[in-house]
Amino acid sequence: MFYLIGGAPRCGKTTIAKYLSKRLGIAWISSDTLEAIAMGYATAKDFPKRFPKTIMRKKTKRSNDLMYNKYSPKQIAGAYLIQSQVVWKGIEMLVEAELVENRSYIIEGYHIHPQLVLNLQKKYGKRNFKSVFLTKTDVDNIVTSSEKYTYKNDWFMKRTKEKEIYKKIAEMVSELSRYFLREGKKHGLKVFNMDKNFARGMREAQGYLRNN
Repeated sequence: MFYLIGGAPRCGKTTIAKYLSKRLGIAWISSDTLEAIAMGYATAKDFPKRFPKTIMRKKTKRSNDLMYNKYSPKQIAGAYLIQSQVVWKGIEMLVEAELVENRSYIIEGYHIHPQLVLNLQKKYGKRNFKSVFLTKTDVDNIVTSSEKYTYKNDWFMKRTKEKEIYKKIAEMVSELSRYFLREGKKHGLKVFNMDKNFARGMREAQGYLRNN
């Protein structure tokens, strides 16, 4: 069984992946790792087209202050969506290899789209996949929760010096969340909004993956 956890940043994907991995005793991987591998094989010519978010980061010295003053939340969200698709082939190869060995696996990250889930279900069978998408659309809630629950190497907080930039980052998260919400509902996939009660949303998403 493959457990696919997609959605916008800051919505709890990694937390659920770690919980399931421990609870079910199976391995998990962040799609960010697969993205890093994909970067190593990209040509200099193709890199800007395939990795626009990374190019934005480099141009703004990995500073949220510089990045969100230079680009709009909508532009950055669009770059996330373009860049996320570069790992789809890698995820497919991972799925194929692990299915041959009859091993279960958890994959989480913003790279997991509803369309990718449908593609995998069509090629390898719907019975082999369980998926959820996590969203947050309330900008003020995103800012408040990010200030309250920070962690080591937290890109939201550690790369931001100007507090007014928090809202712009939150607007990007909200923009991406609306995409996942729209596409998830369109394709009949399970989407959980984590705005109102994060703890309850986590329990419901975890329960759905374990029991459905």
